[in-house]
Amino acid sequence: MDSLKRQKPNKPRDVGNASPAQVAEHVLRNVNSPHIVIGPTIWQPSDGTAGKRWYVTIAASEAVRGFRCDQVTLSADSPKDDRAHIIAAFIAHRPLVIHDVDDELYMARLCETLWPGPEITRLRQTVEAERAAS
Repeated sequence: MDSLKRQKPNKPRDVGNASPAQVAEHVLRNVNSPHIVIGPTIWQPSDGTAGKRWYVTIAASEAVRGFRCDQVTLSADSPKDDRAHIIAAFIAHRPLVIHDVDDELYMARLCETLWPGPEITRLRQTVEAERAAS
């Protein structure tokens, strides 16, 4: 379970190939809000050519630092199923408000509303700039 390692503050934490239950437990550790925001299934090039690395970003608010996000690597064979299993794993940890979003910009705006602060504002501005450039 070395994939559940802490990373530098202000950087997304990659929880790697952990099970859905491990992901939920990791994300919920030290939270100070009942809200969890689960972003869309996203891919990025893994090798600079044809390979794809699939992931989902999950946002929460941590007691000490406020807004934080974790990236969960999904299997290339069934990324949407993996994401659904992660959402299902959170249900066992009620009471929670699980926000299931399918758009990165909407996710950033929602997180900024839930947990205002300079980090999420910068992230939202970055996503808006990327959208405007494409």
